[in-house]
Amino acid sequence: MPLATASETDILGLDFRIFGISLRGDRMVRAMVRRFAGALLAALLLAGMASPASAGERREFLIELDGTFAEFVMYCTLIDGDIRKTVRRREYLPESYRIEAEAVSCTVTMLDYRGRISGKLYADGRLIASAAQNAIRPIIKLRSDGPWGPARGARSSVPIRPTRPPAHPEKPPAPIRPEKPE
Repeated sequence: MPLATASETDILGLDFRIFGISLRGDRMVRAMVRRFAGALLAALLLAGMASPASAGERREFLIELDGTFAEFVMYCTLIDGDIRKTVRRREYLPESYRIEAEAVSCTVTMLDYRGRISGKLYADGRLIASAAQNAIRPIIKLRSDGPWGPARGARSSVPIRPTRPPAHPEKPPAPIRPEKPE
């Protein structure tokens, strides 16, 4: 025998028949049901407020990288609540990554001498940052809104600094000649 059936339970009219006992119209039972429902609702609300996912706005990010087929290294700082984590990836272009966090900031450096790299950062399916660079050792930076500021994409390259010859060059050292035994 089932504990309660649809025909025996009328919630609006407060006619409950559980284990064969009719609880119709009893004020004490109604008061207990209200207290239990209120306590259950309060417990669920408190549990929802304490969960880390509801502490901040967690979003789904998609990072798409494209360019010259070459090896790259990517460092991403992820923020999720009070947790700050840095992730490192070393792969070949093209590549894409899906990340769930509150905020993300990534720096991508191409390891080959010369090439083109472009990147796009999407948050919940909407493009929020992009950058492209064609240079010697290109670098792109993609970030969402976060503690570092608003969302944006930036590009740069590894600086190449020419070196000047010294003003007073040193004379090369004299060659070492083996001594002749006497």
